[in-house]
Amino acid sequence: MAITLDGTTGITTPGLTNTGTETIVNLTTTGNTILGNASTDTLNVGNGDLIKDASGNLSIASTNTNANSWQANNRACQVIIGTNSTSLSYNNNVNNSSWATHAYNNTSAAITGWKYDSPALYAGLQQFDGATGNYNWYKAPISTGVGNAITFTTAMTLNANGNLALQGGTTSATGVGITFPATQSASTDANTLDDYEEGTWTPTWLGSSTAGSTAYSAQVGRYTKVGRLVSLYFDVAISSATGTGSVTIGGVPFASGNQVISAGSITSYGVVYTGNTLASAFLSAASSFVIYSSITTANPSQVAMANAVLELAGTLTYTI
Repeated sequence: MAITLDGTTGITTPGLTNTGTETIVNLTTTGNTILGNASTDTLNVGNGDLIKDASGNLSIASTNTNANSWQANNRACQVIIGTNSTSLSYNNNVNNSSWATHAYNNTSAAITGWKYDSPALYAGLQQFDGATGNYNWYKAPISTGVGNAITFTTAMTLNANGNLALQGGTTSATGVGITFPATQSASTDANTLDDYEEGTWTPTWLGSSTAGSTAYSAQVGRYTKVGRLVSLYFDVAISSATGTGSVTIGGVPFASGNQVISAGSITSYGVVYTGNTLASAFLSAASSFVIYSSITTANPSQVAMANAVLELAGTLTYTI
């Protein structure tokens, strides 16, 4: 094996040994040892198999020059095979580390500076934000061309509290759990849980014939929504009411989405029932429900409005 140093072949130098099958380099200098071009501080091994640029970025198995396109605030190790790549980088300007696929960053920004490194594949990005302690996953459309800007969208965030926020969810949520977006992104897959929500609602006490006006001493409502299933709790107390007809409890947070009657159980104070005293709350394709005092006959009786001190509390489960 011939060894060439500074254009000289077969040179014998202390610390450099050629056994015929391998070359051994024994570095015993006390200063910096420079491999590559000392004037530009770059290294190119194997005609592009290993490239180190002047900023310290390292590209392995590279056939292009994107390792040289990383912005100065970024330090990256990039593996490239043909037109495909993956990289591990650190951005000193925003204190985050990134694992990117088919993308490189040539600005100091955390998200807006990324560009496609593949002509026809999707780009992906995962980041740890050292300033917030959040892990972020991003998705992007398929490549529009090498070097074109990428528009990343947050797919999900695992925040420093241990809460996982799905796309559109509140990333600052406290506690440990899963945060869904405030507006449901409905799935057509019957086996996909696409919404969970807890909240409050304000139940109203009105007449079915004429709503009238009602004086309240309590209006308490809570709900839990899991997918299409809604569970309500309500407690509404009145001191007077001028409405006529049957008692209607309104203000339901989600309108029923079908014609299937949904029933719930209730307890009451001062309410007068007729017939069977097994009272129930019924809702059907509406944003309000009525109270039945008799459910064993063909025409069950509804609780009539009364101008008195009354209270109804109960639960109701239905689908939207």
